[in-house]
Amino acid sequence: MHFCKLSAAVLPMVFAQLVACGITHGGHVADKPNHSHACPALTETALNNATYRIDELGIFRLGNGEYLHPYGEGITQRHKVTLEQAAFGDLDDDGLSDAAVILARQSGGSGTFKYLVAMRNTGNAPRQQGSVLLGDRVQIRALSIAAGVVNVETVTFGPRDPMCCPTQQVKQAYRLHDGKLAQSDHAAADSASNENITHTVIRPKSSISDGSNPLK
Repeated sequence: MHFCKLSAAVLPMVFAQLVACGITHGGHVADKPNHSHACPALTETALNNATYRIDELGIFRLGNGEYLHPYGEGITQRHKVTLEQAAFGDLDDDGLSDAAVILARQSGGSGTFKYLVAMRNTGNAPRQQGSVLLGDRVQIRALSIAAGVVNVETVTFGPRDPMCCPTQQVKQAYRLHDGKLAQSDHAAADSASNENITHTVIRPKSSISDGSNPLK
């Protein structure tokens, strides 16, 4: 009898909390729940210690913004991934603040490969939803999220540029579609108001090469 009374009192509260975080029976996300206050926003610390996946390395986890994995005995024979930049904003129209990050990968050679990665806010941890290789030794000039669109401005290589010195400026826009990043024709930031463009966190360039001063 006491168990039945306790269940009758507790279960509605549990169900209300699940609905607030966008979870219903069967694990489905409710349609556009208003849970921005019920579920925590993503933080830079969470992104710095999240699990990621890129095709060349598979699944790995950052520790304080960096991943190191030796693959040989040489001092340069190691995979290194650094979280270089991050921007925050809602990517899937669920009312939660998601993130887009730039990962920089080095594997002992002269190349530094930049990836754009979408990280969805699941309510308790960031979860990768898609990634795009932006190129080798490209420079990231700006990263933002506006109206569900990730806008990234890069300086990449023109047909006559040496590998040291890219000069070609490129603006690209991406949306989440079926759990993947798909390129969009128009950058939402061009027409969005300033309050819809979320802030960007930039890791100092000096920390990328030596692993010091990580994004916090």
